[in-house]
Amino acid sequence: MKKAKKAAALCVAAALAATNVMMFSTSAADELTFTAEADKTSAKTGETVKVTVSLDSNPGIVSWRVQLNYDSEAFELKSYFPVLPEQEDGEDDEDYEERVDEFKKENKSTYPFIDFTTGPLGSPFTFSWADGLATKNNTKTGKLVDLEFEVKDSAEAKSYDFELTAVDSADMFNVDDDEIPFTLGKATVDVVVAPTGVVIDPESYDFAKAGDTTVFKAEVSPLAASQEVVWSSSNEDVATVAADGTVTAVAEGSAVISATTKDGTQTATSPVTVAHTHVGTLVPAVPATCQETGMKEYYKCTCGQTFSDAECTTPVTMEELVTEKAAHDFQQIVDEKYLVSAANCTDKAVYYKSCTFCGEASTETFENGEVDPTNHKGPYTDGVGAKEATCTEPGNTGARVCNACGGTVYEGQGIPMKDHEYSNEWKYDETDHWKECVLGCGTMIDKAAHEGGKATCVKKAVCDVCGAEYGDVDATNHENTEFVNYKIATETEDGYSGDIVCKDCNTVVHEGKVVPAHKHVLEKVDQLDATCEAPGAKEHYRCTVEGCDASFFDAEGTEAIDTIEELTSLIIDPLGHDYEEISAVEPTCTEAGVNGHFHCSRCEKVFYKDGEGYVETTEEDTIIPALGHKYVSVEGVTPSCTEDGMLAHYDCENCDKHFIDSGDEGYVEVSAEDLV
Repeated sequence: MKKAKKAAALCVAAALAATNVMMFSTSAADELTFTAEADKTSAKTGETVKVTVSLDSNPGIVSWRVQLNYDSEAFELKSYFPVLPEQEDGEDDEDYEERVDEFKKENKSTYPFIDFTTGPLGSPFTFSWADGLATKNNTKTGKLVDLEFEVKDSAEAKSYDFELTAVDSADMFNVDDDEIPFTLGKATVDVVVAPTGVVIDPESYDFAKAGDTTVFKAEVSPLAASQEVVWSSSNEDVATVAADGTVTAVAEGSAVISATTKDGTQTATSPVTVAHTHVGTLVPAVPATCQETGMKEYYKCTCGQTFSDAECTTPVTMEELVTEKAAHDFQQIVDEKYLVSAANCTDKAVYYKSCTFCGEASTETFENGEVDPTNHKGPYTDGVGAKEATCTEPGNTGARVCNACGGTVYEGQGIPMKDHEYSNEWKYDETDHWKECVLGCGTMIDKAAHEGGKATCVKKAVCDVCGAEYGDVDATNHENTEFVNYKIATETEDGYSGDIVCKDCNTVVHEGKVVPAHKHVLEKVDQLDATCEAPGAKEHYRCTVEGCDASFFDAEGTEAIDTIEELTSLIIDPLGHDYEEISAVEPTCTEAGVNGHFHCSRCEKVFYKDGEGYVETTEEDTIIPALGHKYVSVEGVTPSCTEDGMLAHYDCENCDKHFIDSGDEGYVEVSAEDLV
């Protein structure tokens, strides 16, 4: 026996020699436990059922073989895994390999290399595994195989078992050839025959009156399907249906009775009607008025139908019962609510005639009373006699006059004489300037002689007030000059100190002189640093020989400074102020405050800023004096038996401190507790 087992194991092992071994959890159970589990407990014909066979406990084996028994008359085995899916037409290798990998992940088996055989009719389905080369037991547990079955159309409605059995108990052994005890499970699936239709008997029904009953029958096909149905009514106010199919008429009308199979897939219907008997109640006639239509007498049934006779044999509509309105009695009645137009300066008041019964207004009108000379109807002309005010005479807005009657509706209002409006532009002559009224009266203000400005050798002075030129030119005032003809003396040639010439009139303002030839004796002039406001001068060298004053960039006297541009290059521009903003501090009753201002970090000067820029000021001018206390008298409160009193005192409106008037010493500060 043991040799036979080993031989069988060797055959299986040869098939497994090139496979990979997968790691799974182990079990310490004393016996093998095989289970079968279906993915549903019931299924209809044509549906698919998946049965999963698993090894749930394993004390250690090298061989096992089991078979699954099922009713092949009711179920057809469609597929099982680990048989891999086939490659589809047109599917490339890479896509197929990816689909196989995904299939393996979703359907992973504990024993991926199992032998499968099926019986002649599909059942039983046998599967086995053995490792003839093993030197130790395999203790893996988990899913072995998934089998998919389809419920055949010929299957009967009953329970079916998918039962695991052993082919031979000797197939279950370990590495020591010891047989292992085992337990085999099963799965049960109920087959339900799906209904394909249902019919109701009778197909329709008419009830003679409310309260009648009848029993409806329902038949489900095929007969093998469940005959249980659910009854319902589309209108239970007309007819109801019980669970056994008994239909009861409730009231006149129509309804649909339905029978639905238990699974809800098939429904049949049967319409029913309930007849009605008319019983009329007299509705008295309503006479017509000029405001409302009337109504003839009629009979009305509980069903809402109307009839012209008590026997309810002649139907009539509500429109046929209506009688026309009566005519209005329109008369001349003077009432504000019928007023069309009030009396005015040319016409009497106009009213609509009105009905003496209902008060409705007619479209016909009538006049009443006299004209009203105070109610002008217009149109109007405004500004009759109007006159515009000037700076020398008052004006008037003018009256409003009614064009219909010619009467004055209201007089015009006086307009005060205007103030003079003076131009912002100056007028001037050779000696004076002034401003004139723009309203044309010729009045002048601010007339004064021209002032300010300074005449030059070619231009008159310009008035600082009006900007006009006045007076004569000043032939001695040369403002636009230039330095020319300057030449530095050398040891062999005379020099020239240069002339100052007016560029406007070409007058020589200052004539230079000849500087005799000489050797320059230079002394260093140290750099003069610029300040915030004053320019400085760069270091240079100056000749000390009397009458020379020549300047040089270097101590050797090789780089002469002999042009205006070179002289200008020695100048160091003023630094300008470095403004540091000082925030404002509000004054208190006892301490002075400070206006916001600016402080120069270099020269220590103080400035404030206005629309034109920074303006120099003093520290004293930035101080805001202390406010001082503002005393408000507070009356005293007399104490009572239960509440404290308070001394008369003064409170400061600014700082809320408390004070008492001590006479010669004036106001003395006290605490709130001192006043109690």
